[in-house]
Amino acid sequence: MNFLSLNVRGIGQEAKARRVSNLMFVHKIYFLCIKETQFTDGSKIRARSSWRSDSFEWDFVNFNGRSGGLLCAWDMEVFMVVSTIKSKFYMVVKGKIKGYDQIVFIVNVYGPRNLPDRKMVWLELQQLKENNPGVWVLIGDFNAVRFMEDKCNSDFDPACATALNGFLTKAYLHQFTMKGQRYTYCKDKDRKLSKIDRYLSDHSPLVLISHPFDYGPCPFRVFNSWLEVPNLEAVVVGALSSMQFVGSPDVILSSKLKCIKEEIKKWVNIRKSKATEKYDKACSDLHDLDLAMEERDLEEEEE
Repeated sequence: MNFLSLNVRGIGQEAKARRVSNLMFVHKIYFLCIKETQFTDGSKIRARSSWRSDSFEWDFVNFNGRSGGLLCAWDMEVFMVVSTIKSKFYMVVKGKIKGYDQIVFIVNVYGPRNLPDRKMVWLELQQLKENNPGVWVLIGDFNAVRFMEDKCNSDFDPACATALNGFLTKAYLHQFTMKGQRYTYCKDKDRKLSKIDRYLSDHSPLVLISHPFDYGPCPFRVFNSWLEVPNLEAVVVGALSSMQFVGSPDVILSSKLKCIKEEIKKWVNIRKSKATEKYDKACSDLHDLDLAMEERDLEEEEE
């Protein structure tokens, strides 16, 4: 079962919703955990714009204070919710995974900024886990690091690290090995880096295998936005001028439309290929800069 945890710092923007949607589609996400929705009324969140399926439902914790707001969303065909427990700093979703007998508790965590509040939240989660048997998975931004190497160019708080490690031990939680970037949070123009986001569980990772469904080729559609691209007209004119059409009027019309469709499909594929290359290069450049930041400060022209 695939999870996605993301701190969006406000989910109202269309670009952010589109980014979440793309991540969910690419990684086949069944359970989504959003932090910092910054919505005082979570019912107004346009949650369905973040996924491409009608089988998702969601619940939320409203924004309160300068930052906050939590959103959990899940695929009802995979995860069946029994109940939820809500707090300002976490949301516990109790349910069952299809094909798995045990009760599962998925916790979306957004840690407080000061240590006393963090300790209080960790104690509450520990007590909840002790009183509710099942599989527990904690996902999110704990606003704390475990080890000195989880920090770069910023202060390490040994008391906070000790408290966090103590919580993990007492709650019998294990941190999943995380791949990708060493750090998950940056500030001050990316100069200060920390690893504060974590996936924790009291069980080994659960693997859900689903059988792919082939619905056949995607239907051909023309989008209004394509009409604003200058060379689309040239593609249509070129398609019609390159062929000779004979037959009755209805046969000629059908042949022309088929010819135009095939040329537009080629044109779209070329545009997608170029856009993908540009996107991949930008991601590669960004990845290289992320790796460089882990070893040194960026030059002015790199920022």
